[in-house]
Amino acid sequence: MSEYQEKAIQFLELFSAGNLQGLGDLLAEDFSLSGPLYQCTSKQQYLEILRNNPPEQCDFEVNRIIKDSDEVCLFYRLNKNQNAFVISQWFKFKNNKIVETELVFYNQPI
Repeated sequence: MSEYQEKAIQFLELFSAGNLQGLGDLLAEDFSLSGPLYQCTSKQQYLEILRNNPPEQCDFEVNRIIKDSDEVCLFYRLNKNQNAFVISQWFKFKNNKIVETELVFYNQPI
């Protein structure tokens, strides 16, 4: 597994544990997020969103990982409160940090 693949999975581990300090360490200052619930254009803004709406404890199962140069896409099943969501999350890396991520999912449990 490549370093970027490991960092993408580490992002999910930290997110699902609610570890904002650890998440912040993985992100570039100019980090951006695009998803169905939130959009942001900086690491500080993203962490503020999470402080105001903390992630709930959950677990996940990675189904597929696709890597291309400095990009990684994870397809995973997120299990939260006895509900499951199928998610695709794309990560872009720059200088060994996550600089961009995009989430695609239907906001209803399967």
